[in-house]
Amino acid sequence: MKNILYFCLLLAPILSFSQEKIPLIDVEKIIDQVREKEQSGETQQALDLLNKIHKNDSTYCSILTSKAYYLINLEKYDEVIELMDEAKTYSCGDVRVFFYVNQGVAYASKENYAKALEVYNEGIKHFPTYYKLWYNKGLSLEKLDRIDEAVAAYQRSITLNPLYRSPQLRLGNLCYKQGKITQALMCYNMYLLLDPDGSGSFETLQSLNNIVSSKNENESDPEIEISEDDEYFEDLDLIIDNKIALNKDYEIDHEIDIALIRQNHAMLTQLENFEGTDGFWSKKYVPFFNWIQKNEYFEDFSYTLVASIQNEKYKKQVQKKQKDIVEFLKIALEQWKLVLSKNTVVVDGEEKELHNSYQGSFVEGQGVFTNETPVGHWKFYNSYGRLTGEGNFAEDGKRIGNWKWYYETGDEKETAVYLNGELNGKNVMHYANGSMYIDGNYANGKLDGEYKFYNENGALIQKKYFKNGKLNGKYLSYFAVGKDALEYDVVYKEDLLQGTVIEYYVNGAVYRETPYTDDGKIVGIEKKYHIDGTLVVEANYKENQLDGVYTTYFANGAVNDKGQYLEGEPTGMWKTYYDDNTISDEYEYTKGKLNGSYKRFDTDGKIHYEYTYRKDEIIAYKFYDKAGKVIKEAKKKGGEFLYKSYSPDGNITSEGIYDIKGGKKGDWKFYSNNGVLTASGSYVDDKTIGEYKTFYKNGKEESVAVYKDGMLAGYYVAYHKNGKMKNQGWYKEDQAYGEWRAYYVDGTLKNSYYYHKGDLHGDQQEYSNTGKLNRIIGYKFGSLISDKFFDENEEEYQVINYLKDGVKGVLTHNFTNNLPNISTMYVNGLQHGNYTRHAFDGKKLVDGTYTNGNESGKWTWYFENGKPELIRHYFDGNKHGEELRYNEDGSIKMKAEYYRGEQQGIEVTYYKNGKVEISTPYKNNQTHGRKEFFDSLGNLQLVRFYNHGRLVGYSYLDTNGKEKPMIPITNETANIKAYYTNGKVSREMEVKNGDFVETYIAYYYSGKMESETHYMDGEFHGISKEYYSNGNLKNEKEHNYGKLHGKVKEYHENGKMKSDFNYANDELTGEAKHYNEAGKLTKTELYFNGEIYDIQTL
Repeated sequence: MKNILYFCLLLAPILSFSQEKIPLIDVEKIIDQVREKEQSGETQQALDLLNKIHKNDSTYCSILTSKAYYLINLEKYDEVIELMDEAKTYSCGDVRVFFYVNQGVAYASKENYAKALEVYNEGIKHFPTYYKLWYNKGLSLEKLDRIDEAVAAYQRSITLNPLYRSPQLRLGNLCYKQGKITQALMCYNMYLLLDPDGSGSFETLQSLNNIVSSKNENESDPEIEISEDDEYFEDLDLIIDNKIALNKDYEIDHEIDIALIRQNHAMLTQLENFEGTDGFWSKKYVPFFNWIQKNEYFEDFSYTLVASIQNEKYKKQVQKKQKDIVEFLKIALEQWKLVLSKNTVVVDGEEKELHNSYQGSFVEGQGVFTNETPVGHWKFYNSYGRLTGEGNFAEDGKRIGNWKWYYETGDEKETAVYLNGELNGKNVMHYANGSMYIDGNYANGKLDGEYKFYNENGALIQKKYFKNGKLNGKYLSYFAVGKDALEYDVVYKEDLLQGTVIEYYVNGAVYRETPYTDDGKIVGIEKKYHIDGTLVVEANYKENQLDGVYTTYFANGAVNDKGQYLEGEPTGMWKTYYDDNTISDEYEYTKGKLNGSYKRFDTDGKIHYEYTYRKDEIIAYKFYDKAGKVIKEAKKKGGEFLYKSYSPDGNITSEGIYDIKGGKKGDWKFYSNNGVLTASGSYVDDKTIGEYKTFYKNGKEESVAVYKDGMLAGYYVAYHKNGKMKNQGWYKEDQAYGEWRAYYVDGTLKNSYYYHKGDLHGDQQEYSNTGKLNRIIGYKFGSLISDKFFDENEEEYQVINYLKDGVKGVLTHNFTNNLPNISTMYVNGLQHGNYTRHAFDGKKLVDGTYTNGNESGKWTWYFENGKPELIRHYFDGNKHGEELRYNEDGSIKMKAEYYRGEQQGIEVTYYKNGKVEISTPYKNNQTHGRKEFFDSLGNLQLVRFYNHGRLVGYSYLDTNGKEKPMIPITNETANIKAYYTNGKVSREMEVKNGDFVETYIAYYYSGKMESETHYMDGEFHGISKEYYSNGNLKNEKEHNYGKLHGKVKEYHENGKMKSDFNYANDELTGEAKHYNEAGKLTKTELYFNGEIYDIQTL
């Protein structure tokens, strides 16, 4: 059993979901430790180490084999049987062969040989040429006294692996028990020959020497026939049994004078004229030993057999022959394989002579050889004994006709047609899941005609045409959803692109046009477009290289970058602009490298900083204030300088040593535009090393990561603003590795994921806002394969198989009452088509459309009364276009505008009476300009001024209705108090480094409080309240660092309760009660993780 594979990973013990640090489970190190424990005989400890490894690890299948091995050594056979039953349910590929081996061994160890035999036979169906299955089958048959069948199984094992010696010993013992000394001696010789100086070889040599020099006390059973050629060895048996060769007068020409050598000499001499039958010994052993005799290898053969001898005299003789032993063993084993390669088998009731073609020690192929040429039908196997392919050879040994190859599951991988050894005809490949991979045609060994390439979900990705092995004609490429979404439209001629190559957005709009000449080169102007058809890029090409003017554009048509290329390299003066045509950057290239002054300007057009370059290396820098005065400058000294950068407002943004050759070195610190520390780390040659920390604005740690040579490598932890852990896990070579956990802001476990080289793999657990298991998501190396959903009692209520249900058609996720919740159209494994979401009572809540897996077009959310609550537009998964939010009576509540996911223009929110509540200007997803606040009567409360997301000042109207000059704010930190024109306070708040802190209060024009909101580090925290104009409480909400957590109550204007909800981690949980204006309870809803699961109407 020691040859059973050693690879990694098992089910981890029950996990503790506290916020303790996840230990690193480094599989490679654990396996090394396991080996050490095994070598020291600490089997249970080795098993305990394996149990530390997570079941989601990619090598879990292999570790099941290792675990079974140790359990067998611990004689825990029932556990082995149970473990292997579990293992067979996994998609473990060829490793499955060891499940059958180990489970059979466990049954046999319990002396349940019939069940062991059943297991081995099941394994042989899947792995017909795996030698150990046949050998172990023979052991069980022998224990069941089915000797003839056992002999056949041992013989089969020998032919499948000529270098496997265990069946030689079993056959030898069976022969010896039956008094068939010659056949036994041949088997024992082979046992020694296959590992002459291995573990236990000397003990075997001693035993064999005793056997051939002593009387056999066994009594043969006349009912047992070992081989059909038994009787043909009887004369030779007499010679060996009578020990004629042990007579001192019997001469042998060999330095090693022991009984075994003498008896072998006698056997080899007598076999020269042996005439046997079709039995195994006559066909296999006799030819091999005759080869030894005929080629006068007796001396080398004998020295090889006694290689492990301990007698000092003989040992010296053996050591002198080491080179001869090695040479002989090499050719002898090849001869043994040659002898075993020819076998007579029954195929379809007819006896045929098939040849085994060996790769090393295993059978690689089986078929007919004619004059050393493969002919007819052949089957091919891998080292695990699984059929991997089959096909036919013509009389000349060239492939002909249909050929097939198979996956580990036995499903077809590829089919092809051959003629004269060349591909000629249909060639089809499939993915492991059975879907089409490639559908092509060949003529005379070259691709010819239509060729289709599909992704694993069955989507057509490419359709192209070949002629004589070269691309010719139309080439169409599609997005991942398939032929519904064209990505490229191309024409080829003799493998060269022709004319204008067009690339499309997923909605069919043109993304790029590239001109090609008849000789397949890009010449002319390549153009890229925004989604609305306006230009993104204009690039001039000559002979496949950028050459000439190069210009990029913003969505509004303004120039972004402009410069020149010469023979593929940027050259001369380049300029970059903001989208209002203000200069952003000015720099110059010489032969593709930055040289001279590089100037960066702020959004107001004033110079911010200036670098001096020499051949792409920074040799000096200057930072300026708004008056144009230098606030910091430095030049290289000895190849490096202390670098300090500053924001346009003069705050330090970074500092550290800069090496002009290697970049950042030593300790560096990074700051926000307000001068607040945001990150710190160390560098070598511009690569991060060691701990890298990020910080919140309040100075608390946000995250701690470990780097090695610029790549994430080690423990990573991030925190919520309250100091509780947000997520944690490990990185290895810049990729997430092993188990990762995320937590809600109150510390409750949110999910437990497992990564393999950065991809989710295995079962991923997700937990509700109250910490209950609510979902298990199955992944296979990053691909979503399944979903399991759990109710409020953690009981499974729905399973979705994406490989089956998510390929094509409508896939529905239900409520716990099995009524539809979310229904999505899938095409080729992607969301593509209509999407609807319903309430618990069946009313429609959302409808929209997916394209190629992303939201697209118009999406609508609905109130219970069926009227729209929100209308939003998407492109390629990003908000794009107008967004409108409504009140329940149909009046507008909010309107905003987006472009490709970035908010632009004015966002306006409205009171129910139609008057503006807040007007917020956006530019490139940042607040920019005047943000105005009004009360419900239209009175201005406050104006806050922003510069590209940064709060720079505020204002309000004086008692004469005139706006006060902007009151500037430094570093986004201030106590703000604004007034109505009647002199009463309208709004008051405190801002620190751009975050709201403490209490934010808004007032009605009358002076009564409108709302009171409490903040902690920029997040809602504590109980916030809103009031009606009559002073009655409108609502109160409890937050925990930005998340609704606790009670949320609403009141009618008359002061009576309207609703009483419970939240945990921003989602509804438990009872949600509704009341009429008289304060009477009308309905109670029950929620689990934000979703309703029961309604009680009164």
